[in-house]
Amino acid sequence: MDSYNYENEYRNIYNNLVSIKGKDNKNRQVISLYLSSLPDPQATNYDLFTEFALKNLNSVVEHDYVLILFCSDTVYKPSWSWVIQTYKAMSRSYKKNLKYLYIVHPSFWTKVLVATFTKILSPKFGQKILWINSLYQLSRYIPYNEINIPLRIFEYERRYSLDKITSNRQPVIEDSSSSSSNSSEASDYTPPNINSSNVFGVPLELIMGDEGELGLPKIVNDAIKFLLENGLEEEGLFRRSPSIHLIKTVKEAYNTGNPNITIQTLNSSHLAAVILKTFVRELPKPIFPPEFYPEFRKINYELETSELAIKINENILDKLSTNNRILFAEICRLLNEVNNHSKVNLMSASNLAIVWAPNLVKSGKPLEDFEMATVAQEGTVGAFVRWAIENYNILFAFHNCNTTASITESYSISEGIRPKTVIYRSHNIKRNW
Repeated sequence: MDSYNYENEYRNIYNNLVSIKGKDNKNRQVISLYLSSLPDPQATNYDLFTEFALKNLNSVVEHDYVLILFCSDTVYKPSWSWVIQTYKAMSRSYKKNLKYLYIVHPSFWTKVLVATFTKILSPKFGQKILWINSLYQLSRYIPYNEINIPLRIFEYERRYSLDKITSNRQPVIEDSSSSSSNSSEASDYTPPNINSSNVFGVPLELIMGDEGELGLPKIVNDAIKFLLENGLEEEGLFRRSPSIHLIKTVKEAYNTGNPNITIQTLNSSHLAAVILKTFVRELPKPIFPPEFYPEFRKINYELETSELAIKINENILDKLSTNNRILFAEICRLLNEVNNHSKVNLMSASNLAIVWAPNLVKSGKPLEDFEMATVAQEGTVGAFVRWAIENYNILFAFHNCNTTASITESYSISEGIRPKTVIYRSHNIKRNW
């Protein structure tokens, strides 16, 4: 094998297997190893790869560091002889400067291998090992956003519900010698507190500020941006749903601020659509609270479009909280674009209203909410959502503009309707795109 091919082959393996990213609470470098990315030993020369990997890590281990070993879904298990040879090939810096080895999702094979290794070769090394049963437990030592956690590891955790086992108790940390509580190495390590950063099921004012001054939630920005760029021609958008495990994984990633799992990186229009609906549905207070139901029942769709827009703004939208109004306007902006491509995606304004209206109401009275979400009859939220999608440009004429102008100045005057004072004045919405 020539040097060029050697570099390319082992560089690709190394990049999939090793991640050098993040710091722990003592500002020590974090190195992550993903055993699920170990190559087939029948197709790869492990000795040559080890030489390549150690050469690339030499400069990193010159200072104190911690190592995370992700063991889930391991396909190829390295031989005992390779483990011994690798340990012997490590310079003194690797062993001396390693402060902690976190072994995450350990299998029975991993536990046997580590126990045998520490007893035969290095009993002292065992004092640096912390067994970690879940990502929740790991986050008490190193926050999610400090390290790269691939989607497959989140999915593994979901499959086996490991987070449910540990979420209601303090983590149990053991070392391989069963005496970590007395270890001098571990005694100086204090797990940091975790600050909650949930975005699902959280009041909008905690994310957007009292008057929308903090901008739209990141999950809303990400989903709308992705769908406008990639999903407008996706057939059945907002109707089809990905797996429940994937949805839970994405929710957890956004709740914990994990930068590695986003709408963009997962690249699925149906996932983005469902996540956006889920965010709105799980708001503690709905976009349209039940006290607005009587106003929806009064809407007269026989009025001229611009005159009806004025009345809806005056009687409903202007009386919503600023955050609810901003969020609904942004959703309508997206749905209007989806409706414009309905010949391809088969999602007309009526179809979109059918799937969206139930997410916008919540009164604690299921039968009344069901009635208000109906699209086929007038006087409901469902009928209004359909109309709002079709007439977005008139209803939100000055949405996302700093203006004191009235909607009547651009639409109503030409239709002979007497101009009124400002009926919809949006705030300066921050977008992250």
